[in-house]
Amino acid sequence: MCLSGAHYTIEDVMKYTYEYWYLDKYEAYDYWHVTVEATDEMEALELAKLKAHRGAKKFKLINKE
Repeated sequence: MCLSGAHYTIEDVMKYTYEYWYLDKYEAYDYWHVTVEATDEMEALELAKLKAHRGAKKFKLINKE
């Protein structure tokens, strides 16, 4: 999925793993990881925010493959 609508090849896509914080059902903050495939870090962050729990915050890139 490319948010910009630009065309890219499979070689341009990388995996990014983000860690983020969210308020769980016990009203305590916990961290979680989400991995997305994107062409750059800006696109990866936007995709991670879309896939994360509602109310997630403090996204931090922890791995780039």
